[in-house]
Amino acid sequence: MKKGIVMELHQEYMIVMANDGTFQKAIPIKGVDVGTEIEYDPLMKHSASLFFLPKRKLNRPLRLLTLACFLLVLGIPFYLLVGEEETYAYVNVDINPSIELKIDESLLVNSMQPLNKEASEIVDNLTGFQHEHLETVIEMIMHESEDTGLVNEAKHMLVGVSYVTDDQEKGASILDQLRTYFIKANPSWTVAAFKVPEKVRQKAKEKNKPMNEVMATTIMETDEDDFLDENDKAIINTFYNTDKPEHK
Repeated sequence: MKKGIVMELHQEYMIVMANDGTFQKAIPIKGVDVGTEIEYDPLMKHSASLFFLPKRKLNRPLRLLTLACFLLVLGIPFYLLVGEEETYAYVNVDINPSIELKIDESLLVNSMQPLNKEASEIVDNLTGFQHEHLETVIEMIMHESEDTGLVNEAKHMLVGVSYVTDDQEKGASILDQLRTYFIKANPSWTVAAFKVPEKVRQKAKEKNKPMNEVMATTIMETDEDDFLDENDKAIINTFYNTDKPEHK
């Protein structure tokens, strides 16, 4: 019996890279996968190598190079998986259009979903938002809402942030960053940026409503608003007690 790594599987035989770096046909073994190290019986004791080269041992550098290439091929799916975009937080932007953004830990927007009829038109008109910074994409939503006449006179905007994992310290800095940015960049707008607890987001998902709207209801019906400052509470209450403009 010899030891080697399975390189190819076929019905009548399998290709194995032996420990000495040569490729051989071997008697197939049920239940093994490509990349598995096995003990095998050669199909023919004097079979040619995979590429019909004269059977000879590869020198050490070439064996190492062959093994490295093989491991690299096996590792490609793993690196692709690691590289997938992970959602760090859900951001609900409410102007009159209500839009949910998914962002990664670098605050880059991965996706945008309309949550009401007005938002569908806004989202249809926005392109190039993917992988842009959260502040940039919110600015795009603001400008598009103004252009389509979906902004009330007070220019109120709610930005609710719900984190996939509870990270209050970093969460607070992100919210402070958003407040500071929009005060400086858009002084004519009144913006409330606040954290939405995970249980509120889940409740909104069950009711198929924007989480900011469910957040407002929670504030009015319970005392669970200790994490909101008075200014944000006032803006939220005003927003949901102000008639939204009709589409022009």
